[in-house]
Amino acid sequence: MYQAVIFDLDGTLLNTIYDLAHAGNYALVELGLPIHDYEKYKQMLGYGKKRLIEKILPKGMELCNTIANQLFDSYYMRHMLDDTIIYQGINELLKALHDKKIKLAVLTNKPYIFAKEMIDHYFPQMFDYVQGVEDDGITKPNPFNLLKIMNKFEVIPNEVLYVGDTDVDVLTGHNAKVDTAGVLWGFRSKSELEVSNPTYLVENTDELETIIFK
Repeated sequence: MYQAVIFDLDGTLLNTIYDLAHAGNYALVELGLPIHDYEKYKQMLGYGKKRLIEKILPKGMELCNTIANQLFDSYYMRHMLDDTIIYQGINELLKALHDKKIKLAVLTNKPYIFAKEMIDHYFPQMFDYVQGVEDDGITKPNPFNLLKIMNKFEVIPNEVLYVGDTDVDVLTGHNAKVDTAGVLWGFRSKSELEVSNPTYLVENTDELETIIFK
């Protein structure tokens, strides 16, 4: 049985796609630029907000990056909880892990200020630690923050499972030498996840719970 399970946030614990897309499209509309549909946002997410803003802006509009970030942040801070929902089975899974005294953390490329508010709102007192992107700008797949959490929890690689929905998450786990579970209810397809070679691919939280408790 794993001693620590560390989760990605967007596309893993929470379906945040609509609020993220609304914030991105709000910034684009304010700048007089064309918007993107939800499916396109699913492909642009994973590497953090800075990269997301770079991707949503048309080529040649790099000078709008700063204002686009400000517009995104302003909207998302006010609306990040509007249409975001917990994925099916997540609450039950977290309770089962919590009851077994398994250490739980969130490691996300979302800015910390957003991540902490969302975790406090949707999963109060459930996680032992939340790590989002801070002023140093370190993002996955750099394993620095995953290793920091492991050090905080005093666990070694074979005691840890990192759970996420993108190739970025799987690569982060590989870089930290820990097992990874790619979840198929998030923002990436099965074929995309398979290429990144996760330790496990899971269809639902029941499968994930079985893997953790084996």
